[in-house]
Amino acid sequence: MSGGALYPREFFTLVYKPGGKLAEFVVRTSKEMTDEILQTVSAMNISLLGAVLSLEGVEGPYNLFLFLDFSQSKRTPADLKKVLLMKEGVNEVTYAVYEAPGILISRLGYPLMTGFGRCRLVAFGAESLSRAFGDIYDELGGGGGLLLYALGKRVGREMVETLEREARDVLRGEGLERLFLDFYQASGLGRIKVVEWGLPQREAIIRVYDNWESWAVRGLRDRPYCFFTRGIFAGMFTELYDMEIVADERKCIARGDSFCEFVLRKKP
Repeated sequence: MSGGALYPREFFTLVYKPGGKLAEFVVRTSKEMTDEILQTVSAMNISLLGAVLSLEGVEGPYNLFLFLDFSQSKRTPADLKKVLLMKEGVNEVTYAVYEAPGILISRLGYPLMTGFGRCRLVAFGAESLSRAFGDIYDELGGGGGLLLYALGKRVGREMVETLEREARDVLRGEGLERLFLDFYQASGLGRIKVVEWGLPQREAIIRVYDNWESWAVRGLRDRPYCFFTRGIFAGMFTELYDMEIVADERKCIARGDSFCEFVLRKKP
């Protein structure tokens, strides 16, 4: 949406490193301690595979998740915990060691949250979910498309409700449409480009690149296929404008187009 570069954002749930002695740490601390903790890990010759700093609630504390490989270090996870607990500003250290060599699946990060701990998330692989939605359509035909559209519309409305609930003081004035589309992109659903915007009185045209819904069937269908995404956009802007907005798809990566393109308009 900004027009600038975009960067992949790793979601540390599973780490695979053959031959590694892997451990997951959670350090409850202040944000200011992050650099010192990472320097300590490096000084102990422990390989850092990933790190996530998560704020637990609006006021904190911070949870620093560390995904570590001890295979090149003479120190143990217990040693690292002892050293970290000696630091002022570190309140608690928990770790889990993985018996299966070379693979780490997070045991300590649950539940997945956003909105400073107010909204719970679940994670599925985009291609797996894309195939599952395709199966629904293949089994139910047009009825499956209507079902997916209705489900997407519910999700779109609730995306807006979540933002309004958490940020109602800043959700005012012009440009709210951009904020909600940014939320769509930030959720990993696809890269957004607004081609034209005339809602609520005129139509809007939105392009989505890499749209997850048709990702697993790129070039394999003969018609637009993103029923759930259509529903999300319809639900978002029905909720925002407090009037019925409908969405149609006229280009789709499922039929070989380079992007999915949606037209939004007020329902006659």
